[in-house]
Amino acid sequence: MLPYLFGARHLAAVAIAAGAVGLALLGTGAVVGILSGASPWKRALRQLLIGFGAAGVTYLLGMLFGAAGL
Repeated sequence: MLPYLFGARHLAAVAIAAGAVGLALLGTGAVVGILSGASPWKRALRQLLIGFGAAGVTYLLGMLFGAAGL
């Protein structure tokens, strides 16, 4: 929502939001890696893939059931 509130529109807003979410996912994954004693890079990438994978599945299900898209 923040990109829209600051005036970004359409695909630019989606790209800004995806970038911000990607950074947040990488950060939380790295912290989990540090706290668990595992490689922060591996955990960060794992978290990024899981997060964007879940977003992709949600988008596809929305398309399947006819939810409004971009």
